[in-house]
Amino acid sequence: MEYLGISAFLAIALITLGSTYQRGLTLTRDFGDWFVDISSLIVHFFILPVVGVTLVYKLLDFSLPNLKGSISSTPWTNIGLYLVIDYAWYWNHRIFHADTPLWHLHSTHHKPVHIDVFITARNALLSHFAMVYLWLIGAASYILDDATFFMALVAFGTVVNLWGHSHLNLKTGSFIERIVSALIVTPRDHAWHHSRENSRCNFGTVFNVWDKLHGTIHRPKLGPNSYGDASKTTIWRQLFWPF
Repeated sequence: MEYLGISAFLAIALITLGSTYQRGLTLTRDFGDWFVDISSLIVHFFILPVVGVTLVYKLLDFSLPNLKGSISSTPWTNIGLYLVIDYAWYWNHRIFHADTPLWHLHSTHHKPVHIDVFITARNALLSHFAMVYLWLIGAASYILDDATFFMALVAFGTVVNLWGHSHLNLKTGSFIERIVSALIVTPRDHAWHHSRENSRCNFGTVFNVWDKLHGTIHRPKLGPNSYGDASKTTIWRQLFWPF
């Protein structure tokens, strides 16, 4: 299902670069920013899925082999597992933003002063191993007797996450915007998460119900004034050792 995420990325990237205004903002990146963004996308789409599944399968084959394919893959089972993982990621993401060393692992994602689809996967390499979905997606696919539908849900989440880092906002107050934003994190929501004014909000990246449930949703009428951290940091610190 990874090809769906790659296709969505390419489509959103082409729309972004096709806009004169957005292209101008995107192309202000220097070499270091491009290197971090593109290398992170390569890791996200081509390396992590293989490494994550391989590690989890090896661990479970060694420790709990009887679990392999032990759960019948009904639609509700798949949806339930995906919701559990998405909720776990909400808390994982919220902990990343606490005043702990984990923030340093996540801070690379919040460096850019302009938000677009190219920063979606931007992270320090070590941070991936502290992200619960790397382990839980592999575990869910291991215990399901058929993970096809579950992986389609994962692909859906990837598409929503890519869209959330884009400028492609739905028309405010429109019928479709009201329907979608009732459940799904929109670019307008996620922009606030990257803002300098209030980044400790809107921790969900697919469903916004967790933010509503725990009081971390932030939806003012106007958007943020600024994003990220304009101070310069080396490629080494952003990708390999952000502490």
